[in-house]
Amino acid sequence: MLEESDAEDQFKNLYEHYNDLLISYKAIQKDEKQLELLTPVITHKETLYAQRNRDAALNFVEEQMPFYLNKIELELLTKYMRQVERDTSIAHEEERLATERIKTLEQEKEQLITQKAALNIDHQVTLLNKDIETETIKRNDKSAAYKLYEDACKQLELGIPSSSIDFNENYNRAENLNITLPKELESLSEQKTRLKIDQESTETKIKGLQQQINSLLERKNRIPEELVNARKRLTELLDIPEAELPFAGELIKVTPAEQKWEEAIERLLHNFSMQLLVPEKI
Repeated sequence: MLEESDAEDQFKNLYEHYNDLLISYKAIQKDEKQLELLTPVITHKETLYAQRNRDAALNFVEEQMPFYLNKIELELLTKYMRQVERDTSIAHEEERLATERIKTLEQEKEQLITQKAALNIDHQVTLLNKDIETETIKRNDKSAAYKLYEDACKQLELGIPSSSIDFNENYNRAENLNITLPKELESLSEQKTRLKIDQESTETKIKGLQQQINSLLERKNRIPEELVNARKRLTELLDIPEAELPFAGELIKVTPAEQKWEEAIERLLHNFSMQLLVPEKI
C-alpha cells in the first residue's frame, strides 16, 4: 500500500510539473506571436512619422509662397516700368517740344492781340487758344506718365533718372530682370507642381495608415482585418448574421483571475482562434 501511494504522488508531481512546463511553453509562443503582430504596427508608426515630417516640409514651402508671388509681382512691375520708361522718354521730348511750341504760340498770341484792333483776327486767336490748350493737356499727360515712372522706380528700388545715362542704366537693369525672372518663375512653377503631387501622395498614405491604426484600436480582438472582411462578405452571400459565423478566438475569454496568462494563451491558440466555426445547418 505504501508503494502504491508513493507512485501515485510521484505521478501527480510529474503531472503538475508537466502542466507548468506546458503553460510556460504556451506563454513563450504567445509572446513571440505578439511581437510578430506588433512589428507591422511599429513599422507603420515610423512611416507615419516620416510622412508627417514630409508634410511639415510642404507646409514650409507653402509659407515661402509669398516670396514666389513677390517675384511674379516684380516681373509685372518690371514690364510695366519698361513701358513707362519708353513712354516717359518720348514724353520728355514731346514735353520739350510742346513747351517750345507753347512759348511760340504765346508770343504769336501777344502779337495777334496787339494787332487785333487793326486786324480782325479773333478767329485766329481762338484757334491759337485751342492749340495752347491742347498742348497744355499733352504736357500734363506726359507729366502724369513721368510720375508713374517715378513710382515704378521707387517700387523696384531704382534711382530716379536725372539724365539720359541714368535712364539707360534703369532700362538695362529692367532688361536683365526681364531675362532672369521668367526662368525663376518657370523653375518655381515646376517645383510647386512637384510639391503638390508629393503632398497629395503623402496625404493618401497618411490616410491609409491612419485607417489601419484606427481599425486595430477599435477592434476588441486581434483577428486580422482581412479575415474580418472576408467573413463579412461570406455572411452577406449566405444572408446570415456575423454572430452565427464566429471565429474561434471570439468565443475564448480568459477569466479575470488568469489575466496574466492571456498573452500566452493567445499565442498558443493563435492559429486555432482564426478558424471560423460553421454551424451544421450551413
